Amino acid sequence: MAEQNSFELLGASGGRDENGICSVSVPYFAETFADVFSVGAASYGGLPQVSRTFQANPDGTFTVTVTYSGTNDPASLPGRDKPTYSLQSTFEEEAIEAHPRINEIVSTYGGTWSDGKVTFPSKMPLDTSTKDSRGFSRKPDTAETAKANPMSGVEKYKKLSVQWSVQYAAEEIPSSVLATVGKCVSSPPGNPPKIEGRTKWLIMPVTANKKGNVAEITENYFLLDEDIAPELYK
Repeated sequence: MAEQNSFELLGASGGRDENGICSVSVPYFAETFADVFSVGAASYGGLPQVSRTFQANPDGTFTVTVTYSGTNDPASLPGRDKPTYSLQSTFEEEAIEAHPRINEIVSTYGGTWSDGKVTFPSKMPLDTSTKDSRGFSRKPDTAETAKANPMSGVEKYKKLSVQWSVQYAAEEIPSSVLATVGKCVSSPPGNPPKIEGRTKWLIMPVTANKKGNVAEITENYFLLDEDIAPELYK
């Protein structure tokens, strides 16, 4: 039941999200502009007031919508034991020199190093052998018959970037929430997808937002490259 307020109008709406945080929007009547920031109960069903908006009516009065958010039963919050999980993945551009198989690529496509950069010729390296892979005779390549090099002009490649997030609600933001940021774990909470060879997750900065009388906390984990130097992170 809503707390009684003589200015409350019909049409309250709201809900509860997967982390247990409740939100209710309640319309109120305000006779003058001077009332738009004062009408409305301080709490609604045990939820504290967090924000409000208002709309002028044709007769000069106002309809004020007050939002209440949080929880009326802290013990019911799922907390970190039952968080929600999300996965964000995208392709990021990386310099071709950072490719984990760059030495193999350079060898196959005739790349040359200069001042830390790799360039590739317009034609594939000449194959001067007289036998193919099955042992049959073949004509050696010439400058005229050499194939176009698919790596010519390539400076970047697409690398898969993966972030795993763990979100939950708590009465307060834990004081230890930043203690492990910057360290590595072999597996974050939950069951993130596996990528062969990439087994280290970097604990990223945490985000936390206060919503009424509860805090919504998001822990983030970033999947590191396969050949990351172990000295970079603990």
